[in-house]
Amino acid sequence: MADRERERQRDRDRDRERERGRDRDRDRERERGGDRDRDRRDPPPQGGGGGLHPSRQPGAVARRRSDSVSSSSSSSSSLSSSVPEKEKAQFASTGLLAEDEGQTYKGRTLKWTEPADMERTQRRWVLYVLRDGKPIEGERMYELQENPAFMFGRDAGICDFPLAHPSISSQHAVLVFRATASEEQPGKTAVTPYVIDLDSTNGTSLNKKRLRPKVYTPLGNGDMLQFGNSSREFVLIDATDKLGK
Repeated sequence: MADRERERQRDRDRDRERERGRDRDRDRERERGGDRDRDRRDPPPQGGGGGLHPSRQPGAVARRRSDSVSSSSSSSSSLSSSVPEKEKAQFASTGLLAEDEGQTYKGRTLKWTEPADMERTQRRWVLYVLRDGKPIEGERMYELQENPAFMFGRDAGICDFPLAHPSISSQHAVLVFRATASEEQPGKTAVTPYVIDLDSTNGTSLNKKRLRPKVYTPLGNGDMLQFGNSSREFVLIDATDKLGK
């Protein structure tokens, strides 16, 4: 009697186990069906290898911006939505800046970008190099008509005026001619020399007064520049009337 009861209990246990197994199979089938529905609603990103969506890959924003500029430039009505092209610095005539990028030259990162109004002078500006107001043996007079700008610094590879004094920075300052509004003739421009200190360590002085860095300062006839703690004096002279153009 007891044996028959135990056998019936085992049969009931096996029935319950089979029922639980069928329930698990139905649950898994429902889950697989839900996954297929989600896949149809949310397809995986296209872009190769399961990586970033094309709109989020590096350079995508730049490409869209470039496309926008190209399309807008073909129609004047869409100029307001275009992105203005960055002005490129070009210093090829002086040898300071590269034509293509305007950011590096001979592997150096340049600390100066040409102003848009840079222009060669037609006047006979010259630069004398003195010490204590007297000419330095071996130094000559430098004429400034050939190029619109001249860089001063210790990096002889890129500077027009390489200076060896240890207090002078590798790219220290730039003397540049700019076509600005004429004070004497309203409505016209005049090409005027300017100097800008390139945030050098020991500064640039104009007539013994230290200049603010990264600011263009106009220069006049007879002005004296000094760089760092060097005793050399660079005196700017307009010799047009004396030497002719």
